[in-house]
Amino acid sequence: MSESPYILEGEFTLWPGEIRTYNMNWPEFDAVSSGVSAAYVAGSTVGILTGSEVEAGNIHTMRTITIPADYGGNTVIVTSQVDVGTERFIKGIVIRVLQPGETP
Repeated sequence: MSESPYILEGEFTLWPGEIRTYNMNWPEFDAVSSGVSAAYVAGSTVGILTGSEVEAGNIHTMRTITIPADYGGNTVIVTSQVDVGTERFIKGIVIRVLQPGETP
């Protein structure tokens, strides 16, 4: 299976304690499969994703992210990895976690 280059999809701002579920759209494909999401801080995998993943057509609903209370000031990268035929594609989003008193 070959792997595509990494594509950055966008940037979001969240507060510590926030909970979000993101849907990654893959408009260049009719359908995707085998969706896997992961979260990283400073290049290391972090266990802040829960729940299950769903693929419907070309949408990958990623696992729910819960920003820990002590994550203020961190940048979290959440990736969506899907298969299309015999190829694997990866997109990611950047989540900037605000510190108390900081404005978006």
